[in-house]
Amino acid sequence: MSKQAVQQAIARLKTEINALDVSQAGVKKRVSALVRDLERQLEHADEVDHGPMIERLTDAVDLFEAEHPTITGILNGIATSLSNMGI
Repeated sequence: MSKQAVQQAIARLKTEINALDVSQAGVKKRVSALVRDLERQLEHADEVDHGPMIERLTDAVDLFEAEHPTITGILNGIATSLSNMGI
């Protein structure tokens, strides 16, 4: 997956975040912070250690797996893509 494809996946993730119910404010806040960090990582791909970001993505996948399968699928795809890109 290219950087452009990862950016498209992030856009899908933002759509899913916006669709979350008000009662899911904690999930929305956590995933939104992750998205902001992902975008920064992509902007500075050559300058940043990406290990912590991959770990955060993996943790988020584990956390949201049961209740938010769509978000989990997108996050998992992003993590795999970044890893395949060497990020």
